[in-house]
Amino acid sequence: MTALWAGPWRWELARETKLNIARSILDKFRGTSVEQGKDYVGMANQIAAQQQAIQPHLDAIKTDRANQAMSAAAQAAVGTPVTATKLFNDYHANEVSADDEYKGRRLLVTGIVNSIDKDLTGSIIVRLTTSNQFMSVDADMRDSQKSNAATLSRGQKVSVSCTGAGMVIGSPQLSDCALQSTWH
Repeated sequence: MTALWAGPWRWELARETKLNIARSILDKFRGTSVEQGKDYVGMANQIAAQQQAIQPHLDAIKTDRANQAMSAAAQAAVGTPVTATKLFNDYHANEVSADDEYKGRRLLVTGIVNSIDKDLTGSIIVRLTTSNQFMSVDADMRDSQKSNAATLSRGQKVSVSCTGAGMVIGSPQLSDCALQSTWH
């Protein structure tokens, strides 16, 4: 909500607040002789005109809020965005802190494919390049991702949705990964 107050909509929201205050003041005079007066009718007409003028903007604010809520839910489904290099650097700076931030959480990791391998159990591992040429971020792909992994090539940029799984022998680990997008 703070983002909305920082944007161009803050004036429309402020105007709506002022209109609500004016409406509540006028409502106190309903059913009295003042309601029939020229000033009361004039103010009521001004409030109605202002409300009509800002209503499209208020509707847009409601739509923006709904879209933000939907995109937050969609982001939660694929994960918090992070690059493979940042993940690697964070783990090497402080493994305890990195575990608190990443382990067990859904992440959307973007990086460059270093290799596409199989481990001892036959699981597909997509290794992502990091700031250390000898170490990678290891993305353990879901079995259903075999055909997607087969289309990848070294040097290709990818985004994978995974669960953070800590660090093993200096390499951050990702589990339950699914390919989200690729670029050449």
